Amino acid sequence: RAERVAAPVLARPVLAKFVGRVESVEPLPARGLIRLRVAPEGASGLPPAIRLNLKEADAPGALTPGARLKLRAWLLPPPTASLPGAYDFARVAWFQGIGATGRAIGPVTMLSPGRADWRGVRDQLSAHIRARVGGPAGAIAATLATGDRGAIDPDTDEAMRQAGLAHLLSISGLHVTAVVGAAVLVVLRLLALFPALALRVRLPLVAAGAGALAAIGYTLLTGAEVPTIRSCIAAILVLSAVAL
Repeated sequence: RAERVAAPVLARPVLAKFVGRVESVEPLPARGLIRLRVAPEGASGLPPAIRLNLKEADAPGALTPGARLKLRAWLLPPPTASLPGAYDFARVAWFQGIGATGRAIGPVTMLSPGRADWRGVRDQLSAHIRARVGGPAGAIAATLATGDRGAIDPDTDEAMRQAGLAHLLSISGLHVTAVVGAAVLVVLRLLALFPALALRVRLPLVAAGAGALAAIGYTLLTGAEVPTIRSCIAAILVLSAVAL
C-alpha cells in the first residue's frame, strides 16, 4: 500500500505562488485559521496535494471544495517525528497523499467559487450551536453534534485529556447509540398515537428503519470517521436483528 499511494514530496522549503483547487476545508475557529487541502494546477513543480493553514481574515469569503484560488504560500516538506516514538506527521501525510504543508501568506484571491455540499450544512450547524451556547461549552456541544473539533481551544482540549474524557470528543459508539435510541423511541411513540396505524403496521420494524436512517445520517454529518462508521455498522446490525 505504501508503494501504491506514493506521491511526490516537496524536497526543501519554498516560497511559491500558484493556482490551486480546494479539495477539503476544515475550519479551526479556536485558532483563527482555516485548514485547506489544495491541489496545485498546471506545471507548478509542486506536489499534487498540499495542506495549508489560512488565516480567517485572509479568506476570500466562504470557502468550499471545488473553489479555485490564487495564493502565495510558504511550503515545507511534511515534518517527521520530533523524537523516537512520537507522532509522525510525515507518515500520515504519505498515506494521505500530502506532499507539502505550510501556510498561506497574505490575502487569497478566489478565481471561481466551489460547490455546495453537506459539509456546508455541518459548518452552519456548528456555528449555530456555538452562537447559542458560547464559550468552551459551545465548542464541546458542537463537537458532540457534528464532530467538528476545530472550535475547541487548546486549554479545554488539555483539560478534557487530563480528566480522561478526551475519548468523548471522538464520535463513536456512545454517540451513535444515543442518536439511534432517541430516533427509535420518538418514532415509536409518535406512531403509537394513531390507533389505526398501530393496529395494522409493525411499529418496531418501522422504528428500527428510522433508527438505521438516523445512524447513517449522523455518520455522514459528523464526517464519516472510522470510529463512527464502525459504530454505525454495529448499530445497523442490531437494528436488523430487531427487524428480523
